[in-house]
Order: sequence, then C-alpha cells, then structure tokens
Amino acid sequence: FDEIVTPMGGTFYSREAPHLPPLIEEGQHFEAGQPLFVIEVMKMFNKVAAPYPGTVTRNLMADRDGSIVKKGERVFAIESDEALARRRREATLALLH
Repeated sequence: FDEIVTPMGGTFYSREAPHLPPLIEEGQHFEAGQPLFVIEVMKMFNKVAAPYPGTVTRNLMADRDGSIVKKGERVFAIESDEALARRRREATLALLH
C-alpha cells in the first residue's frame, strides 16, 4: 500500500482537461473512489479512482502529461491511511512500555 499504479496502458493525464487543475497533487489526501488521474486508450478517457484512502507523498509523473504508460507503472508514492494508523498505534504502544 505504498504506491498507486496504472491499471492499464495508454496516455497519462493528471487533469480532466488542459485548463483544469490536476486531480490530485503531492501532499494532498484522497479518499477511496476519488479520481486521481486519467488514462486515454483509443480515444476513451478513463478516470482512475483510488482503491483505498491515503496521502500522495510523491508524484512520480510530475510534468509528464501526455506520456505513454504501461500497465502497472508507478504514478504516485503514497502513505495509505492504514499504514499511518499502524505507525501511530506502534508509536503509542512503544511509549506505553
């Protein structure tokens, strides 16, 4: 749960249209089901949604709109909410012992 990858090959876009802001940026939190980027395949624009909640720690596709990507290519390094909660629990337990 430390990355978001492309579910298919195609052309990567960080925004829905050239004049709109990116769907998500570094440092932003996202919810499960929230659109994160777009993959164009044969003139079909597919919004790719987050499979689980988390925060983008690094945008690995910065300034790469219009780039061809392969299935499984890393798009974002993230910290999932689950990983963050686990770290908090572990830190709390360490302080209690």
